[in-house]
Amino acid sequence: FGRTPFRGKTRDETFGQILKCGLKLPDEPAVSREAKDLVKRLITLNPKKRLGATHGAADVKAHPFFQGVKWALLLNQTPPIIPNISGPFDTSNFRTVKDDDGFVMTGSELPEEIVKNDKIFSQFTRVK
Repeated sequence: FGRTPFRGKTRDETFGQILKCGLKLPDEPAVSREAKDLVKRLITLNPKKRLGATHGAADVKAHPFFQGVKWALLLNQTPPIIPNISGPFDTSNFRTVKDDDGFVMTGSELPEEIVKNDKIFSQFTRVK
């Protein structure tokens, strides 16, 4: 737990692991049978058999792992951890991940007018 079970040396190798290898969850740390079942059912390869495929979120909420969760009251509860942040772009609570050097988005996929005028893109920079 805490890292991908399908990790490969390359992106394509990782995808191959997902398609070919069955999921084997580690023995440590100890995790409940319900938790393991939830993970396996959420990542079932066939989307028609995946947890939630029939009744959406209701299927997930009804899973035994979530027994005792009062969904209607969830938004009114105090979270177990409230991170300290210095602003909306503070990422200090996330671990640093090495970027894939093979992926470069140049921005040439979108017309210049959209990038300039759309507020969604205002915080992005472009490589020319």
